[in-house]
Amino acid sequence: MGKESITVDAFKKLLRNATGYGIALPLGLAVKATAVFTGRERAVKLWGPAAAVVVKKLAQWTLIPKAKGPDDFDRFTQQMRRNISRLGLLYDIEVIRHDSNVLALQYANCPHAQAFIRMGLPEMGLHCCHSDWLIAEENKNNWDFSRDCQIGGGDELCNHTYICKTGQSAVLNKDNNHAAQ
Repeated sequence: MGKESITVDAFKKLLRNATGYGIALPLGLAVKATAVFTGRERAVKLWGPAAAVVVKKLAQWTLIPKAKGPDDFDRFTQQMRRNISRLGLLYDIEVIRHDSNVLALQYANCPHAQAFIRMGLPEMGLHCCHSDWLIAEENKNNWDFSRDCQIGGGDELCNHTYICKTGQSAVLNKDNNHAAQ
């Protein structure tokens, strides 16, 4: 009997599904159970913020480093690029632009939002996307954030742009990328 080997692509898919469903499954089940008593919309409003906080904490732990101030942007972006290279099995992230004032990224996948979408709870995927704005709010004195497409909102890609506060500052882009507040 020969040993079967798992391909890198198959392993990526397995890891991404495990990560995505690790967050989506308990919260998705909580939404569906609560919806029996409160209705779906109210259940999502109740559990959605928990999804945002969990994904925010995960992103801060694995990807988005703490900036010590606006003058720390270079270290922040260098650390983020190192983190991106380490997370290649979980995320397909391309650096679109990196200079002294801007780090622009394009995500081709989001395990968390995509798991909620596959579970039939796309609204919870939007709450996962809202975690980006929670992180941006915590760092509003260090860098600005903008995004105009998001996987959790049904787009094929998600773009994140971090703009140094000491460079030419951009206005925080709070358009339709937020989950309902």
